Amino acid sequence: MPDFSPAVIIFAYRLHRWGGLFLAAFILFYSLSGIMLNHRQAFSFFYQRHTISQQIKPTDNQAVNLFLDHYKKQIKRSDTPQVIRLRDSGRKIEFLYGFHGQTTVIIDTVKGTM
Repeated sequence: MPDFSPAVIIFAYRLHRWGGLFLAAFILFYSLSGIMLNHRQAFSFFYQRHTISQQIKPTDNQAVNLFLDHYKKQIKRSDTPQVIRLRDSGRKIEFLYGFHGQTTVIIDTVKGTM
């Protein structure tokens, strides 16, 4: 084993001590912030949700069902999509099927493309 001078050994101890304290502080901060972000409801200052509720007039869903049936026939699927998005002011219609939209069908109503 090589012999080191006492100055090198003292420097290594100090470097190890202060580097370890710095990393411990960083890891502690990272851990606490992760817990706080993961459990937002327990820490109300991270979780501010305002609910506004109002009565709306009941409507007939027949027009929506006809719309869905029309496009489901065009894309040759009988199941209902998980999410339907209207993009570009209704110009594009996105049908998202499966978990996180694994299957996505985008219909451009202006160009007539799918």
